[in-house]
Amino acid sequence: MKKSENNKSKLYYIVKPSDTLWGISNKFGVSIRQLMQLNNLSSDQIFVDQVLKIQEIIEDELYLSETFNDIIPDQVTEEDTKPKKFQLHIVSPSDTLWGISNKFGITIRQLMQLNNLSSDQIFVDQVLKIQEIIEDEIYLSETFNEIIPAQLPGGIQAKRWAKDIIEAAQKHEIPSQILYSIMVIESRGNPNKVSADGGIGLMQMQIETANFLDVNPCIPEESIDGAARYLKLLFCEFNDWTLTIAAYNAGPDKVKKYNGIPTLEITQDYVKNVLSYCKALNWLDNK
Repeated sequence: MKKSENNKSKLYYIVKPSDTLWGISNKFGVSIRQLMQLNNLSSDQIFVDQVLKIQEIIEDELYLSETFNDIIPDQVTEEDTKPKKFQLHIVSPSDTLWGISNKFGITIRQLMQLNNLSSDQIFVDQVLKIQEIIEDEIYLSETFNEIIPAQLPGGIQAKRWAKDIIEAAQKHEIPSQILYSIMVIESRGNPNKVSADGGIGLMQMQIETANFLDVNPCIPEESIDGAARYLKLLFCEFNDWTLTIAAYNAGPDKVKKYNGIPTLEITQDYVKNVLSYCKALNWLDNK
């Protein structure tokens, strides 16, 4: 079941026509001064489709885990008794919690919760847990058709979105290896990435595309589903996956203008890299 909007942690927020900085401040429980500092604003003026950095929303699950910490014994499963493995990071002199969050594609709130931090203060040589390493061997062997997990493009950060990508690809009837490969090239699994060219989130959607698809690109699940729907629309238009990949990168208008893959070097390389990754993914749903 999809979580309600107020249960999702966000690092970014896209300004809507009715928004004010005061309203956003109240909505997310962060002061106007903090919002202005985070976004280098010189005044409280904001504009539609502006991407603002914000603090994370406290999820209901966090409250529940802290409040109802006495679990009834018969609710404890075998999974709960297994030792957990974590990806670790040793803090260097130049590190900040914000920087580590962006590097590994995990929210500040999650980092603080995972490491029992009461503030965003960290110190040199501190060992931080980044994320739990979950190796579902049965799922991986069935889904990736005997591909060794470590060999998946993008590494651990990208691999954790594989299940969501496969489900979205199956839902919209597109090749999951294409959707996964695009995600790796666009963000390498970092849902917090915001590029200089305007690409946002896991699938690096432009604001115009996100608005067209009615998705929030800052939310990984919406970004993945939106990208899958968009690829399906592009394929229905061009009836060719190579042209579809090119259109995802350069836009459908340029593919029509060139009557094929645009001669732009960046798009030529993009298509080659996506197809190269696809060949490395021997998934079961090749189309």
